[in-house]
Amino acid sequence: MWSTKCNVGQFPAQIKAPVSYGSGVQALVRLLHVKCQLSYQNIRELFDDLFGQPINGATLQQSVKNTYDKLEPVEQHIKDKLLLSPVLHTDETG
Repeated sequence: MWSTKCNVGQFPAQIKAPVSYGSGVQALVRLLHVKCQLSYQNIRELFDDLFGQPINGATLQQSVKNTYDKLEPVEQHIKDKLLLSPVLHTDETG
């Protein structure tokens, strides 16, 4: 008659914890915080309102910090090149 089957999947390799957010969610967090200048509190409220899912403030902060850390060598390279340039073409406006 009826047979019982058990399907078991595997978590992706990048999942290291019981709760983990993929690259799309992390990119959205960084976009909202850096480009749109939303506070972590406002991002948390937005996630709750749009997705019905809370997101921890420490998670938001860690996502932005990870990106900053990855971009640090690029920032240093740009600074080094600017220091070698005879003209920087900067202005003082905000």
